[in-house]
Amino acid sequence: GPAQLVPWFSPASKDLVLVDDGALGVGFAVSNRSLRLMSLYDLAAGVEFLANPSGLWSLSCRTEGTAPVNVLASDLEAVLAVSERSGGKEIRLTWTRRPTSGSPLAFTATSTLALSGGRLSMDFAVGSLAGGGLTEVVFPDLAFGRLGESDADDVLVLPERSGKLVHTPLRKGLSFGNHPYPSGGVSMQFGALYDPEVGLYFAAEDPVGGLKNFTLGCERDAIRHAVRWSIPNYGAPGNGFTLSGQAVLERFRGDCFDAAQR
Repeated sequence: GPAQLVPWFSPASKDLVLVDDGALGVGFAVSNRSLRLMSLYDLAAGVEFLANPSGLWSLSCRTEGTAPVNVLASDLEAVLAVSERSGGKEIRLTWTRRPTSGSPLAFTATSTLALSGGRLSMDFAVGSLAGGGLTEVVFPDLAFGRLGESDADDVLVLPERSGKLVHTPLRKGLSFGNHPYPSGGVSMQFGALYDPEVGLYFAAEDPVGGLKNFTLGCERDAIRHAVRWSIPNYGAPGNGFTLSGQAVLERFRGDCFDAAQR
């Protein structure tokens, strides 16, 4: 797969936090009070799913008297805490945006990641904004790489219509951008990337089927997976956001049928 982003089988840097459940490993880089997701690693297959580090999310908002503001998670002060839970691990992430002389915008965002049985489930919430109104949340925002030594046998499951298989997606310049769910063009909330040896299921497991937009596209030798969520009270001062369901990443072995059974 892609060059291993973190040293899973050698002594870790003090700036790395590595958490695993015996099947799936999750690695974060923590430095200068900020954090980035560095690794999503299949421990049994020895395959790194991520092509690039990720801040996990971004958002946009309106503020009084200024142009719209875009905020990247990787630019914010963040705190990470790991604890044991029944059958696995729990990772609690908290980000804080503080007001500055140039912007009154302030908020706290949180995500709890549950890791168990090779499955990573993530919730996400943005507290009530001070000095602005939320207009967009993108969560998660990830870049997947090739599986194994070659991408010649990689297959991507697109959530297009009733599902579409794209063979060797990295070679085809795939572009599936900002498509709304639910709609005739997107009938399911999951996708997958797999080869004969290993696979990754990714989904917005939203039981209420709320409005969201899926992006899957090739960018710089990586497959970007991003979900844009509809915001209640769009742009209203002091609004916030809570994910209706969970974003899920799960290792599996098989094909599109097996991915659909997650």
